[in-house]
Amino acid sequence: MVVGETDTGQAVSWRSRDGRSWDEHRLPPPAPGEPDVWGVAAHGDRFVAVGSLLWQQPVRVRPDIAAEDRSDVTFASARRRPAVWWTVDGATWEGETLDGVGAVHAQLIAVSCHTDLLVAVGSTLDADGAQGDGGLVLVSTDGTRWEHGEISGPDAGALPEGSFTGVTAAGDAWFATSSDMAGGAVWTSVDGRHWSLVDASRAQFAGMTLQGIAVRGRRVIVAATSLADHRTSYHASLDGCRTWQGRPPRVRAMERIDTTTVMDVTVVDGEVVVVGTRSDVPVIEKGVG
Repeated sequence: MVVGETDTGQAVSWRSRDGRSWDEHRLPPPAPGEPDVWGVAAHGDRFVAVGSLLWQQPVRVRPDIAAEDRSDVTFASARRRPAVWWTVDGATWEGETLDGVGAVHAQLIAVSCHTDLLVAVGSTLDADGAQGDGGLVLVSTDGTRWEHGEISGPDAGALPEGSFTGVTAAGDAWFATSSDMAGGAVWTSVDGRHWSLVDASRAQFAGMTLQGIAVRGRRVIVAATSLADHRTSYHASLDGCRTWQGRPPRVRAMERIDTTTVMDVTVVDGEVVVVGTRSDVPVIEKGVG
């Protein structure tokens, strides 16, 4: 199962049984607005997807603006709210927006499941709703009722102009990736609810954005893209994300750095799978590492 948007702005899912033939299904907006959908995870007998909904409302032109200037001025009130969708049959989706996140604008980027616990990550946004300004973690056991996770202590403000970008469970621990104005970082949690920064990851991924995180056996794998030249590299850790080694890429469809963008990395049936675009066309490539 993969989720994303079409050229017309519709949120959709694609489902395949063999990796070659894909069925497309629409995710209806849970309220009036423009939906974005970013991540999806299996949860028991259904799938749960996460993203956001942009709601906009025209506002009357301010009365103190001269009449001759009003035709050139447009005002709108906007709000971006986190959103979740779920499906049992993989085709028919229901959704809802999540309020009470403590910010006017917020979005969810990725979601993962371990046993019955869903962990969704993303960010709160600045006053314009355009730039991340802090991490957001929500947890749920049923996919409909969500509670706040916690980033406490000295790490509470450690995402300047940033966002969480990926999350996964690895054995008895959870790990998440983030990107901000300084580069990428990795975070850890023992229960999916309370999160802290893996300090050494700041130096490891300085000057890079991290697109996602996956687990293959004992290895935790991340995809990183250089802010300087847009080149993507892959890194693996065997010690709980404290140290990392570069992995030679085995990509073919996504090896052109001038036309490709890596959006996520995951593991399916023991194989590393990369999701992204090439010349703005969606690409899924497996067997990366």
